[in-house]
Amino acid sequence: MPFELIPYKSAADWQRALIKRLVARVREDLAADRPAVLCLAGGSTPLAVYTELAAADLDWSRVTVLPGDDRCVPHTDSHSNVYQFREAFAKAAGITVLPITEADGSNGLQAALDATNANPMHFSATVLGMGNDMHTASLFPGAVNLAAGIDKLSHTDVLQTVPDPLPPEAPYPRITLTAQRLLRSRAVILAIRGQAKRDALRRAMDLGDPLQAPILALINDSATNTEIHWAP
Repeated sequence: MPFELIPYKSAADWQRALIKRLVARVREDLAADRPAVLCLAGGSTPLAVYTELAAADLDWSRVTVLPGDDRCVPHTDSHSNVYQFREAFAKAAGITVLPITEADGSNGLQAALDATNANPMHFSATVLGMGNDMHTASLFPGAVNLAAGIDKLSHTDVLQTVPDPLPPEAPYPRITLTAQRLLRSRAVILAIRGQAKRDALRRAMDLGDPLQAPILALINDSATNTEIHWAP
């Protein structure tokens, strides 16, 4: 299989392993004098990881983080991944948090295009999350432009999208990186917790169709090995 499932006994073990993996990727790129760019999932699950990661002994002034997707809300809104990243990495002195949405929350693509054009090469690591509906980033099942978002042959790095139906906890249009851009990374890590997420992953594999289960476009890519880190 093109992915490796790594289970942990506890959330603490899961968190320590993710931090160790991300620190190693950043250090390797900095040592090779390559740009260190982390493309990160938003949401509540990984935020504690990022807060602890920010305390790592790294030259954060040479590191950029950007979200793999974001909601089209102002960067001062707590629903914005950029807002959450700025909070989580507050102790990482000199780090660059690169938005992929406009500062005022307007539904435009220019910020995302600027972000991806500024970092055209491989990310140091891409961290993905997954919803119980098997979406990842803002590649949602049922979205009208999902096929374009999961097309590995596409030259499109970013998409404007509206989940259908809108998630009640965050009913906003989105900007998302496409599957082919998310996969352009030296490490692809799916970080999930809880039995519901493991069940969703099994359901995705049973379906076998990325249009129904968009996460498959990332973990079943024959050219990329994806690590799946799971804890109860």
